[in-house]
Amino acid sequence: MIKIVTDTSSDITLKQAQEMDIILLALPVTFGDTPYHQLDDEDFTKFYDMHERSKVLPVTSQITPGQYLEVFENAKRNHDSVVVIAMSSRLSGTWQSAHIAKDQVDYNDIHIIDSLSASMGQRILVEYAVRLRQEGKGAGEITALISEARGRIRLCGTVDTLKYLIKGGRVSKSMGIVGSALSIKPILCLENGAIRMAGKARGFGGATKKMIEFISNDMHFDPSFPFCCGYTKAKGHLDMFSQLVKEEFKLKNIKIYPVGGVIGTHVGPNALIAVWMVKNK
Repeated sequence: MIKIVTDTSSDITLKQAQEMDIILLALPVTFGDTPYHQLDDEDFTKFYDMHERSKVLPVTSQITPGQYLEVFENAKRNHDSVVVIAMSSRLSGTWQSAHIAKDQVDYNDIHIIDSLSASMGQRILVEYAVRLRQEGKGAGEITALISEARGRIRLCGTVDTLKYLIKGGRVSKSMGIVGSALSIKPILCLENGAIRMAGKARGFGGATKKMIEFISNDMHFDPSFPFCCGYTKAKGHLDMFSQLVKEEFKLKNIKIYPVGGVIGTHVGPNALIAVWMVKNK
């Protein structure tokens, strides 16, 4: 059997993981000494409620080698193949933890993929891996196809404030100057697994239009994958954005997902994210 393993930075819930028959490992999120467990959609809502009430900001930790080691040892006992799709190595040490665990278990049929993404970008790759498994592809072939596809994922978004990304070390303090002006919303994208500034706009209305412009520059959509829209806490901006996407690009396969606490810790509430796959050239 082929075991597909991912983590909660994908915003996949436990129920969804069970439906896909994958193994979901939880990245720890804590508010001081209080843990937050992201296992279902209700937990996403609870996270932002806690975020508003808490006197301390949440922090995230990586998946430990021990968590992976348990999965790998079970696979070895059962002679299963393992395909790990981890959060971008430039955003978390989770990918490295998987390699540390692999080095500790004497078993070669373990394949570890750096998704170079997170949230819905990571989800798309996991769903693709599940589809390939259903088609009868082996672990090696799945790994090769996922490794190719990750380079075709595009992710852009806007946040209400950069302070959470700066605090978590995901963007530089100098980048924060751009978003410090009143009503200025930064447009961010994920490039080679790291966050970069792609532009700026005034207010969320301007930001959504700027995101449409950004998407227009790389809109060779692969129709075998969905166009995904995500949000943290407030869904109002998302409704306006998804409608713009439908009208501008005539897309029918649009999926909307809430973004949970692993990513929410770093982008904060009222963020808006778009993810799509471009065609293979």
